[in-house]
Amino acid sequence: LVWRWVFNDLYGILNHTLMRVGVLDMPLDWLGSMPNAMLSIILVGAWKYFPFVVIAVLARLQSIPDALYEAAEIDGAGPIARFLDITLPQLRDVLVVIVMLRAIWDFKEFDLIYLLTGGGPVISTQTLSLMVYKEAFALNQMGGASAVAVLMMLVMLVFMILYLRRTARGEGNS
Repeated sequence: LVWRWVFNDLYGILNHTLMRVGVLDMPLDWLGSMPNAMLSIILVGAWKYFPFVVIAVLARLQSIPDALYEAAEIDGAGPIARFLDITLPQLRDVLVVIVMLRAIWDFKEFDLIYLLTGGGPVISTQTLSLMVYKEAFALNQMGGASAVAVLMMLVMLVFMILYLRRTARGEGNS
């Protein structure tokens, strides 16, 4: 509910701040207009999962041996070369796992979208999980809701199998 207040077009702090700074001339309806509603949800979702991503990446960064950086420095590698040749390859596995987990989590996202926009304006922010809810409880179409839910399960099963294979391969290398 705090996010609804932040994005409110009449008294939200985001509009107030952007107008005081001079970015906006008049208030913008963040959750009630087509492109802005989805962008707002993406922004809140990024804020919601940012700590997980930072902690996972930081944990991997701290486990990279200093000897790799020292050897690269002795070989004459600059900061960009060290990043591209050492840091990025070392982070690859954790970044792939983060992307897979985020894909699974975002695919089933319901609460954030339901609380912020309810799937609107029109159906611009409606996801499959919100569609299942509306089909089942608003339209009382249990068959259609069940069909969409089974489809969601199959798609998430594919992501889950990829995730499990990736993590099992990572444990086998350790």
